[in-house]
Amino acid sequence: MRPAEKAALAAAAGLVVSVALLSGAGQGGIIAGSRHRDWAAPLAPQELEDLGMLVPRDTSSSSSSSLRGVENVVGAAADSWEHALMVMLGDDDAVLEASNHAAVDSSSSDADDKTGAERFQGQGWQREIFLTTHGGNAKHATAGNNVRVYRYAVSNPHLHHWNPDGLAIEPQKVESLGLQNLRGMAAVGPALFVASAHSSRSKIVLLHKCSKDDKATKTFAVDGLDHPYGVAFFRGALYASNQNTNEVVRFWLKDGLGAKAHKFAHVSHPRGLAFDRAGRLWVASTKKGVHVFDLNGKQVAHLDVKHAVGVAVDLEGNGMVYVGSVDGTSSGVYGFSPDTFKTVVKLQVPKPHKLTHPAGLTIVDDRLLVVAQDEKVLYAFCTRTGTFKGAVLTDLPTRPEQIALLRCN
Repeated sequence: MRPAEKAALAAAAGLVVSVALLSGAGQGGIIAGSRHRDWAAPLAPQELEDLGMLVPRDTSSSSSSSLRGVENVVGAAADSWEHALMVMLGDDDAVLEASNHAAVDSSSSDADDKTGAERFQGQGWQREIFLTTHGGNAKHATAGNNVRVYRYAVSNPHLHHWNPDGLAIEPQKVESLGLQNLRGMAAVGPALFVASAHSSRSKIVLLHKCSKDDKATKTFAVDGLDHPYGVAFFRGALYASNQNTNEVVRFWLKDGLGAKAHKFAHVSHPRGLAFDRAGRLWVASTKKGVHVFDLNGKQVAHLDVKHAVGVAVDLEGNGMVYVGSVDGTSSGVYGFSPDTFKTVVKLQVPKPHKLTHPAGLTIVDDRLLVVAQDEKVLYAFCTRTGTFKGAVLTDLPTRPEQIALLRCN
């Protein structure tokens, strides 16, 4: 990142851009004071661990290799969530090492003066975009019903011609697991959790995000799930939003496969979930805007956004939180300050482009990627300037849903 860009990011909480600035729309009341911090500072090892971007090594492993000099990453005790995750995945130490290297490299201060394209070259790993599809209501997950998790290799987020990289879960596995109506995803170290939202077969499945062999894909949780949508991870726990029961539930990874659900918060018609660097959970609601909770389930803020769906946090940039809003011709994406919870910007596509249903959101370097479900297009905006950068991918599969950035060796 160039010095000028870094300075701009550090001031992003008060950023003024030329695209659809708001003077009150989308703003909500602050219920509790926010914690002011340097949101643009590199992620520390503890933050990487809390957010699931780096998993401490299991000290019981026979491997003694280090995580590229990150000395304050502690080992995983036998009763920890880190150990349980490795057991669920089959204790693949090589995959853990690859995932951790990716996280450490991406936050290294050595890369501060490099552009996004330069930062991730020559590191021995690659990034991929995973995309879930809504699927139909047929009883079985047939090819025509399009219950899929698609992969796209991202060599450079500034290029608009990424290559399809197959499926994350093969059709036979989709069928055997009874997956249907796929929704949100959460990456935790080498693992990927995916929500399957069919009301009578709701579940969250777990797979190796960096492997194209889906034999290890298995059911993580069924208990307490009823039409889940969003999935998010923080500090040893996986969170899921239930559309049919109007609640967010929490699972402790240390409980392993078949983990029990614990009620975390009540939210009317919840959709997307995302944690910010302060450990606050942002929950989109199609009826009640956006709710922000602390780790005790106490609401600390409420934001007035019409039909909020997807949520993404710029964890490695300025900390801004983006929320997709389905609002007819006014549909777009709001950007909120993590300090004041006030609207900084509203992003919309210029004509002749259309964005009637912004579904999934994710951030790659300085690009906010937005899934336009009805148009089957993936749009890009610059997070530094708020400018529209065009369509990254067109002709997406039918009813594209959520999107996630994954780092693999």
